Amino acid sequence: MRDEKIVSVARRIVEGTVEPQEGMGRIIALGYELGCEDDELILALRGIDSQMDDVGLLRAPNLSKELAKELEEKKRRFADDILAIAKEIVARE
Repeated sequence: MRDEKIVSVARRIVEGTVEPQEGMGRIIALGYELGCEDDELILALRGIDSQMDDVGLLRAPNLSKELAKELEEKKRRFADDILAIAKEIVARE
């Protein structure tokens, strides 16, 4: 996978100009669009994406403080993982 569009999004994640979760979604979509959805790094992002469904609960108005704290930690861990994968994508260039 050496597509410049994917590398560009990954670079913006690394630079901090794109939120990790937003960039991950864009890279996954580009992977499908470009036919490289089975690339090991895109597969890793797809795995993270599939585990992040409950993070959307952070927008719920009556979320308990305990659950909010747990979900924020999960979101941060995944953001770190996404950043590491984005760095690998950029390094492949």
